[in-house]
Amino acid sequence: MKYHKAQNIACFSRDEIDLFYKSTKSEEFSNIINQRGLNVSDLAQNRGLLESVIDSMVENSGKDKDEVEIFVVAYMLLDFYEDSSECCFYMENGFNPEKNEIRNLVDLKKYIKESSLVDFLILSKAGFRAFQLKRYRGNPTTEDVFNFLVKKLNHYGRELGDVNVLLLLQTQKLDLTIDFEELHKKVDQLKLPFKGNILINFNEEDKYDVIVEIYPGLQSRKLPIVS
Repeated sequence: MKYHKAQNIACFSRDEIDLFYKSTKSEEFSNIINQRGLNVSDLAQNRGLLESVIDSMVENSGKDKDEVEIFVVAYMLLDFYEDSSECCFYMENGFNPEKNEIRNLVDLKKYIKESSLVDFLILSKAGFRAFQLKRYRGNPTTEDVFNFLVKKLNHYGRELGDVNVLLLLQTQKLDLTIDFEELHKKVDQLKLPFKGNILINFNEEDKYDVIVEIYPGLQSRKLPIVS
């Protein structure tokens, strides 16, 4: 762990997060991956398996928001950055790394700041980048996704500063019919005041892990899914 005192942010490598999962030995997580004959590395390499495990984790753990966020940033988002990048979290006020030891997921979740606009951050060579995660299980159409985004943005008064909105599509059984160019135009017409990006992350036919920026620009990047 690297602690950035001025910002009260703690950062971790994926190897450290791996150790947290292993040391936690949560019954639900262990049961899910053991029943399927998987390990953490399998999940990092196969987006379809990963999404399935996330769904099971959320269902079985009473929608443990913090654990899902840790999982997403460590095993999905981090791959889009250079290897030295780390996943980070704002910590509770009064957190002291010399006294408050973090050895597993239970410890980490206990010290992550609650009710923060920022769910997690990525620290890369370019600096910190903050994210608000939204999970989407509805119809993957242009209009439905747009309406979902507007509802979530309105919740924050459409002002998120420099925080990036990451929309995670979890609609494996439905055909993706989003026209990203049209979605970009519709969002752009909202004249949003915040400086962050709006990004959509999804699995493309179990072949690619894709992130599409729909605001303020329109661009995409995909990584091959290793089976």
